[in-house]
Amino acid sequence: MIKPHDPASDGAQMSFKERMSYSDYLQLDKVLDTQAPLSSAHDEMLFIIQHQTSELWMKLALHEIGAAILSIRADRLEPSFKMLSRVARIFEQLNNAWDVLRTMTPSEYTEFRDALGQSSGFQSWQYRAIEFMAGNRNLAMLGPHKHRRDLTDRLEAILATPSLYDEALLLLARNGFDIGADAGRTDWRETRGENEDVLAAWQTVYRDPQRYWMLYELAEKLVDFEDYFRRWRFNHVTTVERIIGLKRGTGGTSGASYLKKMLEVVLFRSSGRSAPGSRAFHRLTETAKCSSSLIDAISDGKPLHTFPEIALVSHVTAVFTAKRASCQAPVRRISSRTSTACQTSPYPT
Repeated sequence: MIKPHDPASDGAQMSFKERMSYSDYLQLDKVLDTQAPLSSAHDEMLFIIQHQTSELWMKLALHEIGAAILSIRADRLEPSFKMLSRVARIFEQLNNAWDVLRTMTPSEYTEFRDALGQSSGFQSWQYRAIEFMAGNRNLAMLGPHKHRRDLTDRLEAILATPSLYDEALLLLARNGFDIGADAGRTDWRETRGENEDVLAAWQTVYRDPQRYWMLYELAEKLVDFEDYFRRWRFNHVTTVERIIGLKRGTGGTSGASYLKKMLEVVLFRSSGRSAPGSRAFHRLTETAKCSSSLIDAISDGKPLHTFPEIALVSHVTAVFTAKRASCQAPVRRISSRTSTACQTSPYPT
């Protein structure tokens, strides 16, 4: 008979009577006691854990975004790159979690849906905080939290200071770029307006990434962050469509239809519509002397969502660089709506 291996023989600590254990450090008793289904439905446990773990990941995202804001404000860009990369990976993790929830069928969700009352992910204050910290500051979204003074105070504190994108723009100004009206902003609660000076500043950065490498890399980190964030919202839509169909959401919204509208919202508000025909789009394409084939590659004949200045410049520059290089470099997919194109300069990962 084979004797099972005893970890103590390798020096593993086996007694924790007067020592801090793994469970003690993580306070697992508290964490694991917070799942309290309100029905007898088997799948309600999945629903609860899915949303609780998402909130934990969002707590970490807020921790990292806050630290990144402080680092950029102090001109310490290298640490902010690591933090923003981590935020992007957090949203990748959140994206993967939808696959687990999608194993629940509409009939299984119906078994406990009434127990939710009017509670809804729409009311997540941490999700709202992420949007506010990033730069999407829609004051109407304070409404669902007015019944909690403590939460309203935390959100108002975020609104009283520059957002992540505001700090990126102030960084541009400190490096000699003209950011127009954004340079004189003092009320950070206000929604940013159209600003083609900012668009021009990012154009300059993307035309010469080696000269402005740190600003260029920061821009790419922000694009990565928004890319993963918007994918997460898209997967939210498809999951809701799969599970509740055309029914209204528990929080009173139109459900999937409302979430589809939210796909149009960007974290880093652009200077204008990037769809073909807009001033911003034509300024970029004219400056780069883009051909009609480039415009087709970007728009694919369909109207685009509002893009942030950085993302717009990034997409146009990448496609133009690829065309100019006659596709001699490795292939890179620009986005789901563009054709594959080549690049000659390395993009930060």
